[in-house]
Amino acid sequence: MWPEALHEDLLRNAQELIWHCMAAQVQIVMGTVVYKLPADNGYFLKAKAGFEASLRWLDSNLQPSLEALPERDLSLLEVSLFCLVDHLWFRQTLPVDPYSALVGFAKEFAKRPSAQRTVYRFDTPPA
Repeated sequence: MWPEALHEDLLRNAQELIWHCMAAQVQIVMGTVVYKLPADNGYFLKAKAGFEASLRWLDSNLQPSLEALPERDLSLLEVSLFCLVDHLWFRQTLPVDPYSALVGFAKEFAKRPSAQRTVYRFDTPPA
């Protein structure tokens, strides 16, 4: 199910916040890890605050969001949420443990054969 098929505001908000979190993580990682800029810079502090607030919203609205999804085999919302949480475990930009609903969702989603065949890993650059 593509995002265009999400007709409820709750679902649209969830998808937008998932994408916001992904973008915020990239901002923080590129700025503070790759370019070694100070993490206490106002730009990164604001990105982190929005990231955390979005994760809190997603965590508290996860169950109603999943229940609001129409009949489907799979939705981009579910896949992107799984990828977000999985990448948070990998990159450790923010702790994931405070978001128990997101952690539970990701652990359950990880049991899917497709998720097991596409485990995230960091590719080693060619020599």
